[in-house]
Amino acid sequence: MDDILRHAKSINELDAITEAVMKKLAEADLTLNHSKCFFDQTQDKFLGHVLSDKGIQPDPEKTEAIERLKKPLLIPELQRFLGMMNYLSKFIPRVAEHSAPLQKLLEKFVTWHWGLEQVNACEDLKESLMSLHY
Repeated sequence: MDDILRHAKSINELDAITEAVMKKLAEADLTLNHSKCFFDQTQDKFLGHVLSDKGIQPDPEKTEAIERLKKPLLIPELQRFLGMMNYLSKFIPRVAEHSAPLQKLLEKFVTWHWGLEQVNACEDLKESLMSLHY
């Protein structure tokens, strides 16, 4: 990864940090692609998250994609869904509790049965994630 993110409490502090970063880049004989540079942003999307003065939040594009996912019919689809949930788990209260019925389907020697418990678990996870939109 080659992104440089800076954060400050004031514009003066931000200017000082930016100047220090630019100096270090020059000392290392590194250049920036100006078409990819964005300065003094109040919000930024980074690695599936939105960074702003409100803190770190899940990227709405990611949560909407999860909301649109259909019921997993195969183990790889369930693994993909749970992987997405795991990536955003810091935003979902009691994620392990909600995902337990789905995790059980991935255990060895368990026959696949998508019942009401799994439907509810899937919907609870989605709803928990969607309720985070500010």
